[in-house]
Amino acid sequence: MGFFQKFFQTKRMNADPEQQALAELLIDHAEGPLVKIVVMNWLEEKGWPNSEAGDRLIHALSMVKIARPDVYIAAKAAAHDIYVNELR
Repeated sequence: MGFFQKFFQTKRMNADPEQQALAELLIDHAEGPLVKIVVMNWLEEKGWPNSEAGDRLIHALSMVKIARPDVYIAAKAAAHDIYVNELR
């Protein structure tokens, strides 16, 4: 994928309401009230293949890092657990 394709894909994902909702779920998960199954159920409802769900999870994590750096480490641990143990 070329630089411009990647740039516009990132821009498109940033504006996608579903991508923003996934970032919010990661923030909520990192803060404690949600469990991994809620995030997994949300991803499954979207019907995305595991590769796309993984890409979106990673991108959502980058959104969390910018929006809520205070919960980034916990969100990263949650996303890593989901990515490694559920999407691979």
